[in-house]
Amino acid sequence: MLHRTITTCWSLPATAAAQPVITYRIHLDRGGALVGEPELLAPAGKDEKDPIVASARRAILRCAPFTALQPYAEHYDVWKQIDLRFDTSDLQ
Repeated sequence: MLHRTITTCWSLPATAAAQPVITYRIHLDRGGALVGEPELLAPAGKDEKDPIVASARRAILRCAPFTALQPYAEHYDVWKQIDLRFDTSDLQ
């Protein structure tokens, strides 16, 4: 469900070919809004100055709040923390 939402918000930079998978951890409130900043988990050795990493972070910020999760409020403990995986091969 979130994968489709995130991919619509993700604009790849021109240098996106053959990039590693990027993983961000996010924390959400019951309304689906971000709590704090997205945390970069992978790839090791990259930071948010890297164009593809920065584009993934922007996608999270553009898509938030994740209101599609609100109907599943009774399962909040399951989705209050989510690891989002960004793989350029999913979009090419």
